[in-house]
Amino acid sequence: MNSIIICEGLTDCLFIQYYMRNVCHWSDKSQRKNKIFKWCRELMNDSNSLLLGHNGGSSRLCEAFESVMKSNYYAQDSEIYHNVVIMTDRDDDQSERNIINDLMFIMNQYKVININEIKSNEWCILELSNNLGEIIKIKLLLVVPLDTHGAIETVLLDSLSKNDEYDHHIVEKSKEFVRNVDYKNQYLKKRRHRVKAEFNVFFSIRVPEDYYTERQKIFMNFPWKDNQYIQQVFQKLNDLS
Repeated sequence: MNSIIICEGLTDCLFIQYYMRNVCHWSDKSQRKNKIFKWCRELMNDSNSLLLGHNGGSSRLCEAFESVMKSNYYAQDSEIYHNVVIMTDRDDDQSERNIINDLMFIMNQYKVININEIKSNEWCILELSNNLGEIIKIKLLLVVPLDTHGAIETVLLDSLSKNDEYDHHIVEKSKEFVRNVDYKNQYLKKRRHRVKAEFNVFFSIRVPEDYYTERQKIFMNFPWKDNQYIQQVFQKLNDLS
């Protein structure tokens, strides 16, 4: 069975990639070009395939989802993405409702029958009539990691903070710095920009050189299976196995 996870950016992809490998026992297959994503990786679990990627920002999540729906509309059975996961941040009180409305608009264009109401962090079963008039069943999961405002970066920072007292100190100081440094909100105009700034300040202190490589090492060495907080946030991804 084929599954696909649509992320907002590279950090989200790396985070979910290591979660799927370390907790859900998927293996890394390849990095390859794909019409849906700017950056993507393929993971395998027995005969199951998982494509994980991003297009470079929250504004392009629905664009990628539309590409998936178009692909499914024309695909042969072996190429259909039967499980579709969308990872998004909770930027404000309206962000979850806005993306659900955008997804519904796209599904209406493809005349999808929405059997269940779309709710965050719950699987929703859809029915799509493809170009041959055949009915395809698709499971859709919208993952919004936090009940409060935040992003996947928030999840990782909170987890690192809870895991190590010294890291907790650096995380708190990073957040304090970001809150105070741009006091006119001249550069960090949106909440998601401030969250990502907190994340990047922490990592610039933790690993000031070889940023990308060292970030990967942190992901690799993180105690995924022992961290109940992360397992609770992303438990629905276990259903892809």
